Amino acid sequence: MLYCPLPDYRFTQSKKQTDNSESRHWWPFHQAIFLYTMALPTISKLGFELSRIGQNGPRSFVTSCCCLVEQDWRYKNGLPRNPNAYGPLTDGRDFTFVDQRVTPIGAGQLKRLEKHRIYAEKILQTVKEMNFAIERRANLQKQREEKQKEILESKLKPKGHLLLSGRK
Repeated sequence: MLYCPLPDYRFTQSKKQTDNSESRHWWPFHQAIFLYTMALPTISKLGFELSRIGQNGPRSFVTSCCCLVEQDWRYKNGLPRNPNAYGPLTDGRDFTFVDQRVTPIGAGQLKRLEKHRIYAEKILQTVKEMNFAIERRANLQKQREEKQKEILESKLKPKGHLLLSGRK
């Protein structure tokens, strides 16, 4: 049977087994598979950050929510959610020449510029569609009102002696 180097804390060593170095309890392979397939995805969905198993020995679970705390602090201080998303270090050149020559654009900056260009095109397209929808709605509303007004004018004509008295 294959064994995984995670200790099984359900059992404790007896006093008789302390002299034997092979007496340590290890989780069997099928229990480790259960941990990886069932328990870890469930725990990670709850918002816990888990470090790699076996990284610092047998006790390597980290259940702190440091990212949520940091995001709250950043929000309270008016800072962006991701400090690497934009700013002078991200948007600027990687280096400058002493003699003030033009610095070539880096690969990351080129990708970022292309991504921002695509975002700008999508925003402009969405704004145009919204303006078209607003104008179309206003035109349709105006046409409905004119049609309703024409119907009312055609129906409400005076007849008989009211028509004759109105001409005088």
